[in-house]
Amino acid sequence: MDTCRVLAPVLCLPLLAGCPDYSLHGEDPEPPLGGDTAAEPEPTMTEAPLEEWCNGVDDDGDGDVDEGFDDVDGDGDADCVDDACEPSLAPPVSEDCGPCQGEPRPVSVPPVDPWNYVIEWEWATLGTGAMRGSVISTPAIGDLDGDGLPEVVFVYFDHPSTISESLAVVDGATGATRWTQVGYKGAQAVALGDVDSDGYGDIVAYAIPDGDGGRTFLRALDRNGGELWSAEHDAFRFTGDHAAPFLTDLEGDGSVEVLVHWLILDGTTGTLIAELEDAVSDHTTTWTPVSADMDGDGVQEVLVRNGVYDHTGALLFTCGLGTDNPVFSVPTNIDADANGEVLVAETEGLTLCDDDGTVLWSQKMKAWPGPPATADFDGDGLQEFAVSLGDRLVLIDGDGTELWSTPTDAPPGLEGPTTWDIDLDGVPEVIIADEEILRVLEGTTGNPVIQITDHASTTMIETPAVADIDGDGQGEIVFGSGPCLHNPCNWVGVRALGSADGDWPWARPVYNQHAYWGGNIADDLSVPTDTTPPWLQDENLVRGQATAWETPVLPNLQAAVSDVCVASCAAEGFTQVALQVWNSGAADAESGVVLRLYGTVDDALLLLDERPTTAEIPAQGSYEWTVDTNRAALGSELFVIVDEDDAVEECIEDDNQGIMTIALCE
Repeated sequence: MDTCRVLAPVLCLPLLAGCPDYSLHGEDPEPPLGGDTAAEPEPTMTEAPLEEWCNGVDDDGDGDVDEGFDDVDGDGDADCVDDACEPSLAPPVSEDCGPCQGEPRPVSVPPVDPWNYVIEWEWATLGTGAMRGSVISTPAIGDLDGDGLPEVVFVYFDHPSTISESLAVVDGATGATRWTQVGYKGAQAVALGDVDSDGYGDIVAYAIPDGDGGRTFLRALDRNGGELWSAEHDAFRFTGDHAAPFLTDLEGDGSVEVLVHWLILDGTTGTLIAELEDAVSDHTTTWTPVSADMDGDGVQEVLVRNGVYDHTGALLFTCGLGTDNPVFSVPTNIDADANGEVLVAETEGLTLCDDDGTVLWSQKMKAWPGPPATADFDGDGLQEFAVSLGDRLVLIDGDGTELWSTPTDAPPGLEGPTTWDIDLDGVPEVIIADEEILRVLEGTTGNPVIQITDHASTTMIETPAVADIDGDGQGEIVFGSGPCLHNPCNWVGVRALGSADGDWPWARPVYNQHAYWGGNIADDLSVPTDTTPPWLQDENLVRGQATAWETPVLPNLQAAVSDVCVASCAAEGFTQVALQVWNSGAADAESGVVLRLYGTVDDALLLLDERPTTAEIPAQGSYEWTVDTNRAALGSELFVIVDEDDAVEECIEDDNQGIMTIALCE
């Protein structure tokens, strides 16, 4: 562009209008007759009016610059000279994504001899008799009083002649009894959680009315044993020995619900919220509900027996036959999509259904299955199932294939396994207490690596529990035994099993209920409002404890187009795009993360810029930059994508793209 064009002065010629009639050459004309003889004025030279050019200068001196030239983008500068603009960079971001946060797990060192164990403490009542001190349910673990150290809570049989059943709270570090209370069903599990939102843990357990050893009701107790509420319902006449309450926040609204039998109760008051549609059976004794968001709508569904229900109790679908004998269901994910599947274990076998009830596979079993445990046993990011089948424990792949089988002593066998990676090889071990032996099995092979042979159990629905019960940064295995099945008697009571070398890996200080999964309870026993299901959380397991080497502390990269400046609407008109990438995770993102900007031209993506970061993006930090291009390249939409190649392991993998629709110059 010619930005400096100057007009030369022009002489006023005789033919031009407004010029006097005089000669520029020769003599002057005669003066008019009778007139003065005064001299005529000298001829003068004049300038033509100045012309305004598009050059950013007020050429015609009228106070306006480049008037009459287009300013399509309305920024006050004519398009022909508008070759620079300043889009607004977004202010730095400091944001956490919620699910990406949490307590960082220490990365433990693999134990020197992971199978070298010691009994850290034993709890037992005094006296003799087959049932004295027997514990045949899952011990629950959690910090009730907020002192930073967990308690172990369980029910037990405490009288040698007439069966009397009680609840005990013991010190997690020593096994010393804190308090006991008589009148609780000894074969049914308890659950721990802050149901009244007072900042302390509470206990939910099946209680027995005075003088009535058969009928039960549900009771909530505070940390000192004081009653918060009691709930009675016809449902509790079907108690048997196969029931466990489950604490959850179905809607993520901060209100705790208690799932029990086919009921949904208010956790604060114990009042009935809903009954599960068509769930009642006059003959069943198995009620072990669990919840998870199966369809990704942000609200959890209820799974009990072979039914899946919404949070109002409406039946969504059934899976399997739902026979009257023990039936256990567990939420799982075997296909890596966002929605879950449900595995139903019943006397007819195992059935896996999709999130709409479609049967994916079903297979007959020769024995009653116990409650399954799910975990990723092969590192493929998907869950497999460990299931007790009476005289053996099997590991089953997501497609129904049996991966391994190990003999157990538990006919008919309704006990359940739990999982924990003790040797830190990346595969969790399977821990199960059958009729005679507490077994720890290698997750890859099923081979036994620890066996405690003086255990005894009638194998109801109990599972061992895993947690750091003494605050030393290492996990322990806690399990109950009883009743006496042999002569001489097997040991009965509760034991805590730990590393003899003091080098077992880290574990959380909580295992709060029979269908425990970590994302459903916090370390302080508050019930999280986050409804993210297990398969979308790092632990990716049910009835198992997280491992130390799989740290959940990850970056989470997100991107946005923050501003666009269009200097000229011509195809080659200068444009500049302001972009931002931020890290809402809990760990720094290392340098070298690739950032790409695309325009959309004729429905095709056009790469406008690609660059790796040259420095790390810290947790809760951001990076801002601009890209120069032209108007034609922007097209109709802009896409900025960070880590498009999935080179960075992130807390959330599907939020790496920012979009802006271009409405300028239309």
